[in-house]
Amino acid sequence: MTISELIVKRAKAWEAAKNFLDEHPAMSGEDIETYNKMEADIESLTDSINRMQKLEDMAQPVNVPAKAPVEKTENSKDSAFWNYVRTGVKNNTYTQTEGTNADGGYAVPKGFEAKIIEIMNNANVIRPLATIITTATASTDIPVVSAHGAAGWTTEATALTNSNDTFSVCTLGAYKASRLVRVSEELLSDNGVDLESYLAKAIGESLAALEETAFVAGTGSGQPTGFLSTAVSAKTTAAAAAVTFEEMVDLFFALKQGYRNNGTWLMNSSTLAAVRKLKDTAGSYIFAPATVAGQPDLILGRPVICSENMENIAAGKKAVAFGDFSYYHIGQRGPLVFKRLNERFADTDEVGFVGIERVDGKLALGEAVKVLTQKAS
Repeated sequence: MTISELIVKRAKAWEAAKNFLDEHPAMSGEDIETYNKMEADIESLTDSINRMQKLEDMAQPVNVPAKAPVEKTENSKDSAFWNYVRTGVKNNTYTQTEGTNADGGYAVPKGFEAKIIEIMNNANVIRPLATIITTATASTDIPVVSAHGAAGWTTEATALTNSNDTFSVCTLGAYKASRLVRVSEELLSDNGVDLESYLAKAIGESLAALEETAFVAGTGSGQPTGFLSTAVSAKTTAAAAAVTFEEMVDLFFALKQGYRNNGTWLMNSSTLAAVRKLKDTAGSYIFAPATVAGQPDLILGRPVICSENMENIAAGKKAVAFGDFSYYHIGQRGPLVFKRLNERFADTDEVGFVGIERVDGKLALGEAVKVLTQKAS
């Protein structure tokens, strides 16, 4: 089944779920069970759509024997790198990473790094929304306009109005994230295996999952600072375990128009399941599923994205966020670094590979992203 067919199927499933809700305003236990099954079917279709869309952008399946050895058009440095990966033999044409001697690794070739970054962008929902800055130092200061100057009326022969922008500074550090992959000697010696795609997928998806957790809810201690730590709370809900249409509207309009126009909703699947049931004052559901491949689902006309790192609807939690996430800045320090561990897993005839990145993330402007805070109890 194609993505378009799955989207149509999901739209029909959502229409059936809406009709069921309308026909059963006061649901019994059996009705709840029926609706939950419909909701599960919608979620399953959503997962399938997202999975297929990601697969279209990611590398071809790995570990599938090729009819002929995989051929690559590599320059001498790339060839030296992959020879090092497969055999452990170092070549002087591929030198240790400058400035990262403590890592004892190699900067990965640009093509391999690009493949890993692409996988990370597909697997991490925050990265495509954020502003990514490549840095060469352990700490980078980014000036951010925190308040704009204003124009004013001036009468003839009087001093002009003086109103300057106010700048604040967002400082990005460099926290180390790593992924260890164990590969058998048999796999390394098999030229029919696309080792590049295998390692890129294993490293990229793991780093993406680690990053997303930190970008959403990171403490800033030994890891990036999640936006939930600094986003402004726009409203406290009336109930600890529920969200209303009116509260979603209040959150929407709590942002300035510029942020609203570029805003994205962020919540986990459990919260989205609850929000799907909300209706506006005209009796229409505020959730609108995508009907075209590549287009997002919408809430109040703005895209909605799920991250399971968002908090559940519960007392005191921040379950719904809305805002312009381009004001979340990600600092990527230098290239990815790669290590080959020759001896660590020798007893199982395996070789370890470690991918290392240095990264930080912070919400540069608190007013750009706001959240609903559930009632304390």
